[in-house]
Amino acid sequence: MNLRSEVCGRFTLLGKAETVDVDADDSVLLLADRDYVVTIPSGVSDLPLAGALRRLPGASEAVLRFSGFIGDTHLDGRMLRVRSPKLTAKQVEGMLRSVAGRLAALPFAFTAPTGAGYARDVMAGPDIAYQAVVLILDALEGRGRHDLRGAVARILANPHTVLRAERAIVPLPLADRLDATSLLDAVTSVNLSPVLAPGHPLADSPAAAAFRGRVPERLSVERVRPERDNLENRFVVGVLDACLQAVDVVVNLAHESKAPGAAALEHDCSIAHETLRMWRRHRVLEPLRSRGSVPLSSTVLQRQPGYRDLLAFWMDLVGRTRWLPPRASASLLALRDAPTLYEYWCYFEVVAAVESVEGPAVAVDRPVQDEASARLAWSSRARFTSGATVVFNERFPGRDAAAPGPKSSSVPLRPDIVLRHPSAGFHVLDAKFRRAGVLTDREDEAAEGGEDAAQQADVHKMHAYRDALGARSAWVLYPGHGEPAEFPPTSGAQVDEQAPPNGVGTIALTPGSGRADDLRGIVERMLLTV
Repeated sequence: MNLRSEVCGRFTLLGKAETVDVDADDSVLLLADRDYVVTIPSGVSDLPLAGALRRLPGASEAVLRFSGFIGDTHLDGRMLRVRSPKLTAKQVEGMLRSVAGRLAALPFAFTAPTGAGYARDVMAGPDIAYQAVVLILDALEGRGRHDLRGAVARILANPHTVLRAERAIVPLPLADRLDATSLLDAVTSVNLSPVLAPGHPLADSPAAAAFRGRVPERLSVERVRPERDNLENRFVVGVLDACLQAVDVVVNLAHESKAPGAAALEHDCSIAHETLRMWRRHRVLEPLRSRGSVPLSSTVLQRQPGYRDLLAFWMDLVGRTRWLPPRASASLLALRDAPTLYEYWCYFEVVAAVESVEGPAVAVDRPVQDEASARLAWSSRARFTSGATVVFNERFPGRDAAAPGPKSSSVPLRPDIVLRHPSAGFHVLDAKFRRAGVLTDREDEAAEGGEDAAQQADVHKMHAYRDALGARSAWVLYPGHGEPAEFPPTSGAQVDEQAPPNGVGTIALTPGSGRADDLRGIVERMLLTV
């Protein structure tokens, strides 16, 4: 067996030669789902990479295994790039953002007709900071529906300015405009000159004669000056301050964390901090202080480019609900547990597929949380007006269970996703973060359909689900790019694409693959009531 070792600060990492490499920037390239040995110097008791690096009591070595993490991390100062042939780090990041966006998308809207407070969740603390930062980082990079850089650039290039009128007493030669107030002020004694000496050029003037030897020396004039300290620009300052607060909370929590993805998260947030701080220190915004509420009735915020874009971003930001406490958010955002994310992502993709047919869900169950996690509860549901429901991890008890409702004909089963329709039965979809041809120490079976296919064992499980639960069809969802495969219940039978599916099948579902239409087409057939 060929082994390769790499020094990572105080530690030495050892693994199979085919799973360890070094990139051009001296970062260590590793494969996920592999075991590596890390030697530990004497006296070191506090190990990094919590959850991935495990040490037996008293041993001088530890086992490093990135089971669900895909991305960049550090081991004692040296970059580790953990990769997987199942999904790229970019795809995992996209999946993460999609899940976080879905978890934050329950209804919230401004109800006050003229204003809404800044003090909602963005300012509340770390319990929602991760959720806010997901949207902030996306908006800074122009991902999704918001382009924060573009909005702020337009605002700073043409900041909203109001004209402030004020009166000033000026010497007569500097008076450039007159009004009724100017004329009245001109005749008051305070604005008249002392008595002119004989021989003064104005001593014999009509003005001097009228004012007993004195003439107007100063006039009150109205001056109009541009003013950028206004409600709209204070709103901009409030948004930037809130974003800075959320980003700084996450920077500090990531800095204190030992999770594999914490270093990359801290890096992204630090860059975001510098960008936000630079905008905040712009000469237009630096002297301003934030306003306590949003002037929603402002036509500038509603219509002017830049300001209207920032308002749309802010309304999304304050709509992030307080579902995820810090520990659970860290596990989603910093650990990037790919199998868990994939299961959540597939559930929301099925919900989105049903929405494309029936319109938005009328109700979606919220996640639950405990001391250590926030998660979609078993049997969480998305409900639609037709009576269709998408259920996450619905439990089917065994045949001898006393509980009412549908049962398994044998042992208890819990498929990842169940799509029900009151007039069309139910279908089962199971998310499997693996595929044929991608082998790990625990996965060694390839499917007959080639490398870009579901594993045979997972197809076998769909037969078990369909037979034991009485489902109309059962499907494997896997991270691939192949065509859907559908197997009717009778050997040699043809698939009727105009009728609901009634066998087992596989659907390749990968973030960014462009194959979401395959899922939508099959879900549309599942909803047929014929």
